[in-house]
Amino acid sequence: MEVAELFENAIEWLRIEYQRDDYETFRFSDEEDLVELVADRIKQEIEKSGLPYEVRREHLLLQYHAELQYHADLVILNRDGVVEVAAEFKYSRRGRASADPYFGKGIWDEFKEDDWRIQQYVKQGKAKVAYALFIDEAGYFHSRSLRRKVRDSQWRYPQGSKWINWGQGRWVLWAQASRD
Repeated sequence: MEVAELFENAIEWLRIEYQRDDYETFRFSDEEDLVELVADRIKQEIEKSGLPYEVRREHLLLQYHAELQYHADLVILNRDGVVEVAAEFKYSRRGRASADPYFGKGIWDEFKEDDWRIQQYVKQGKAKVAYALFIDEAGYFHSRSLRRKVRDSQWRYPQGSKWINWGQGRWVLWAQASRD
């Protein structure tokens, strides 16, 4: 199994779990819980399959000086300590963005920064492949970015990213960078 496939399978597992009828009792409530859930799923697959990888959270990948450091939310390393996969996550709970417009603009800008970061991780040789995912639980950002993308550049989603429908009004904005 390719290491990128390991990550993508964990995200597919998350999508399937997320659509279950017991959604209200699903096991994450914020971005940190989401990252932990995905990391645990990848660790389980690594152990079950005996794969030569390790998963870490908040792993330093870029450092320009002491005050300017970028940590990936999740990385998968090979036996030599090389980052095979780096991932950044954003999560907007249902109702949060529409109730707090500042939060909406802030998290949107954070995703655009995540997209820049994954490009840098790969460009600078810090990761072989990198992903940025933004789970939009209520579809607020999806509909807003599509409705306003021509008139208002601040709501445009990064070039090369794509919206994926996860059903039940949930959308994921998916961006990927790789050396290939």
